[in-house]
Amino acid sequence: MFHVSWCVHCKHALPEFEDAARMVDEQVQKGELAHLSVRPKFFVMECDLDAAAKKVCQDYTDTTFPTIYLFRNNRAIRFNRPRVAGVFAWWAPYVSRPMLTQFAEAAHVAHLGSQATDFVLKSDLTGKAVEAWHEVALDFLEDLRFFVVEPSSAAGKELVGAAPLVTVRGPDLEPVPYRGEMDKDSLRAWVNFNRFMPVTEVQDWSLPMLLSSGLRVVTLVHAGGPASAEARAVFEREAKELRGAGRYIFASLNMSDERAKGYLWRTHPLIYATHQFRLKGRTADTCLIFVFSGAKDYWEDDTFVDPKAMNHERLAGLLSNPAAAYDGSWLSFAREKREMFTRVATSSAVALGCATVVPLMLLKLCW
Repeated sequence: MFHVSWCVHCKHALPEFEDAARMVDEQVQKGELAHLSVRPKFFVMECDLDAAAKKVCQDYTDTTFPTIYLFRNNRAIRFNRPRVAGVFAWWAPYVSRPMLTQFAEAAHVAHLGSQATDFVLKSDLTGKAVEAWHEVALDFLEDLRFFVVEPSSAAGKELVGAAPLVTVRGPDLEPVPYRGEMDKDSLRAWVNFNRFMPVTEVQDWSLPMLLSSGLRVVTLVHAGGPASAEARAVFEREAKELRGAGRYIFASLNMSDERAKGYLWRTHPLIYATHQFRLKGRTADTCLIFVFSGAKDYWEDDTFVDPKAMNHERLAGLLSNPAAAYDGSWLSFAREKREMFTRVATSSAVALGCATVVPLMLLKLCW
């Protein structure tokens, strides 16, 4: 844990971190972590202590405190969960586990994907594919489980197809078949795409994965409830048709979910305003489709409201339109606020009156 003496959050987190270290040590003493080749060890570094500590902290903290990392296999894995002892004590052994689990029994194949999203490589254990698979597993350490199966084993024979091959099992997944070389970059791209369902609901657990994927996420914003059921069904049907090309992943954002609604207001207020003020009441389903990639970049067109019109040409046109693109720059920010004001002002006669009268009243008061 990187911390500083003046940080209030650090003062709360530090005793929790120390308690977690004791909890993990007790697990080691009881033999509960015998499956780990190296048990996690806990260290703290006070970043305002001396010049040497400050230099190390600058490389990892970006002036954000407290910052917690687990270092393994030349990787720095950042902790991004509630800073309480129980979570620390669970997380540290979890991300210290072996990256690849090998199994040979055919019965194990039936259990794949029953509890989590499981990616499986069928390959000789000495091949380059296993080395690449290990590196990919490290990239998705917190979210996914990775397995390796020898072709000659009973489990390998249960998995249909010639080695080397990769497959994934998990709830509601419809993976795109892998057709690339068995190298790290190709395998990573395939895993990154296929960890998502055909349409992923934007929620607390899924949002960090969507934002960090680096993929373009085509998102249906809807009002929720029976009124938008048909639009959601059409969107899912079209998404399944389009995702086979591997260009986009698809998501659904329910505006009746207060947390999802809050996320949209904080990060894409133009989308929020368009849905809430300009479109609401015009149609029963009140839908809007936009595309985002990461935390800043997004593309929107307030006429893109019908899931039936969603196709490769429509999406390509949206993404290639400079007027539809917003990237978080100051120029983009100003254009976004101007467009938001215009859409809210023209959403109704009352809004237009307020948008006209209020600025005049403020000018008069200031004058």
